[in-house]
Amino acid sequence: MIWPQWIGLSTPMNLKKLAAKIRHFIEDEDGSATVDFVVLTSAGVLLAVAVLQTISGGVIALADEVSATLSSFEVVDYLANSD
Repeated sequence: MIWPQWIGLSTPMNLKKLAAKIRHFIEDEDGSATVDFVVLTSAGVLLAVAVLQTISGGVIALADEVSATLSSFEVVDYLANSD
């Protein structure tokens, strides 16, 4: 029987080592802070996308109104008419 070398087992007698490594992997909580950070970050991104979707219509309407107002103004060049 061939035993996986990456686990560090060379013979079937080292099954206790394998069981200990599996138990350590299951009980290890070092990555829990990373998981919490990823979940909170993704929630923040989703919230930002939802807010942008909600206000984008109003922002576009306001920009159109400002553009129409500014387009109605006449720009006078006083320096060109100084004879």
